[in-house]
Amino acid sequence: MSLRRLVAILAVVGVSCVGLVMAADFWLLPWLVHHQSEVLVPDLVGASRDEAQARLEQVGLQLVVSDEVHDLDSVPGTVVEQNPSPLRSVRRGRAVRVMVSMGEARLRVPDLTGLSQRQSELSLLRDGLRVGYVARSFDPQGALGVVAQRPHPGEEVLRDTPVDLLVREGIERPEYRMPVLVGASLSRVRAQLDAAGFEIRRVTRREVRGREPGTVIDQWPPAGSRISRGGSVELVAASTR
Repeated sequence: MSLRRLVAILAVVGVSCVGLVMAADFWLLPWLVHHQSEVLVPDLVGASRDEAQARLEQVGLQLVVSDEVHDLDSVPGTVVEQNPSPLRSVRRGRAVRVMVSMGEARLRVPDLTGLSQRQSELSLLRDGLRVGYVARSFDPQGALGVVAQRPHPGEEVLRDTPVDLLVREGIERPEYRMPVLVGASLSRVRAQLDAAGFEIRRVTRREVRGREPGTVIDQWPPAGSRISRGGSVELVAASTR
């Protein structure tokens, strides 16, 4: 091969290399930079706020909490909704907005003092609650209606929580001090209350470890309360296994 032909070949190769470098500079490098600046949005639903922020920081995105909402089906403090949606391609540095759960809404127990049992039922129903145990007492010098309740007025509880009532009646009846029934057998308590003229309005069963089936584990009204003859008593007994 002659020297002139060799020089010509080297010149062609040099021009080609320069062309490739120019092409890379104008087309390839901008394409790479553009695509490297885009990332996929991770799935944040169900993650805690700290976990969501850590996941976003790993891919160069930012977390913005746009709202906090009550949600019955999610754990408080976890993400329930996000925008942009998971696996969407976005530019690095973009903010991802999320809604965080505050858990189930809590309701404030109304003050039922002085209301009748029926008025109390309507008030609780309107507020998303319900009547629980109802006991009755008599005081010739006191006001009629509800005189005690649990949970107490103003307490925050979950929806459909039962509220126990102690209702004072206006018909005079012999009064008794409520004995301790917890720990006794249900059959013995039934006989005791029946002999004293009390009505067992409801018996709820609950499985409790270490308690014999049929043992009373809770009572309403509580021990020591004054209750009139013929009043209602509600019991909770250990269930059979």
